[in-house]
Amino acid sequence: MTPWNGIKTLVSTLALALFAVGAAPLRAEPPKTEPAKTEPAKTDAGKPAQAGAAQPGHEGHDHAGHDHGATGSMGVGTSPAAVQPGAAGTVRPPDVPAPTVTNKPGELPKISFDTPTYDFGRVKAGDEIRKDFWFTNAGNGTLEILKVRPACGCTTAGEHDKIVEPGKTGKIPIKLGTTNMAGPITKTVTVYTNCTGAEEMITLNIKGEVWQPVQLAPPSASFGRLTTAQAQDGSQTRKLTISNNTDKPAKMSVKESSNPAFKAEIVEVETGKKFDLNVTAQGALTSGMVSATLTVETGLEEVPRVTVPISAYITAEVEVAPNRLSLPMNRTAPLQRHLYINNNNAAKPLKISDVTTSNPALKHTLTEVKPGMSFRITLDIPADYQIASTGDTVSFKTDNPTVPTVSVPITEMNYGQSRDLSAAVGARPGTVSSKSPNANAAPVGNAKAATGATATTPPKPDANPGNGKE
Repeated sequence: MTPWNGIKTLVSTLALALFAVGAAPLRAEPPKTEPAKTEPAKTDAGKPAQAGAAQPGHEGHDHAGHDHGATGSMGVGTSPAAVQPGAAGTVRPPDVPAPTVTNKPGELPKISFDTPTYDFGRVKAGDEIRKDFWFTNAGNGTLEILKVRPACGCTTAGEHDKIVEPGKTGKIPIKLGTTNMAGPITKTVTVYTNCTGAEEMITLNIKGEVWQPVQLAPPSASFGRLTTAQAQDGSQTRKLTISNNTDKPAKMSVKESSNPAFKAEIVEVETGKKFDLNVTAQGALTSGMVSATLTVETGLEEVPRVTVPISAYITAEVEVAPNRLSLPMNRTAPLQRHLYINNNNAAKPLKISDVTTSNPALKHTLTEVKPGMSFRITLDIPADYQIASTGDTVSFKTDNPTVPTVSVPITEMNYGQSRDLSAAVGARPGTVSSKSPNANAAPVGNAKAATGATATTPPKPDANPGNGKE
């Protein structure tokens, strides 16, 4: 036997042995590795671990409210597992500039705030809160602060460090004005960086409690949605508590209301210190959004009077939602849309008649959901339906003399943009047709309130709107 024949015999023998024991063919497998995980360091009380000693240039700053033992490694509201170098970041808003710093491959900045949340405690309204948010570049690439954006006008950001090298620190000074604030508050500031992943956008928080010499709780009398009857029968009252936080006794009295339809009375609960203010809707109010103010005299030299905002939404006798029918563009299949009609006058049942569409291709069905009170118009729209260049509408008549005819426009939506043809049909969306003898006095719904209303549930007044809070 030649050496070559011997090798072939050996290979054949090994192959038969493997087949006999059911072994699978041998394949080269790539080595498996576990994905890198970034776990947040933990300390007592659930605080992030301290990043280390103060960096050069950091030891001289104001330490008031600045906890070196709570050095975080990520922004507020981000998942620890999501903070991974090299991960895809969020899309920056268009007003956030692009980074000017170019790091080499493998050089990644990492921002770590000493404390991303600052609790200023309890302050008097009008006091100014100042806080320097210190941060460290804990990465190996140059860090750039692209933009600092406070969430509201009461919060402003001062001149801050923009370029921070690895291992160095920087600060973002924030100023908060508390005028006209009361109670617990939280304000946010968004910081945009050239970091990747969750650290590309970090939220800083400033929170605390603001007290006023004379404080209202809630800060306004909000009635929510009221029917015309509810606004007139005196059944709707909102109670506010007035607290005197000074060391002098107060003597509260109602001076005037900007709208006589809202009546008010004051009941002393605790002599000179605590009072109940009861505001009642009791008069004729026009449909739509109604606002008013109430002036209360306190008898205090420091705060001689307080102003109480009042708001209510008075529903029309006949209300329609949505105030326009929106169809997607480039439709390829038939679809349905619904109009819901609500009668807000319980004393007089409503009748709907003469439902029509401006295009005969649109088929409609009228359903009386609750006799005399609520109705639904179902519109069947073919796949090849196209809105006319002059606009299409769905119209109907009612037996309510204040709302004889209602016309609802049909629009097309494309990625949030509407091709609004309502101007061509002679009626503002969701309003009484121009044929109405009293079109201005009896609107159907409210254009602002109805915008974005869903076509899945009929509109109905809030039976117990309660007090609104800012």
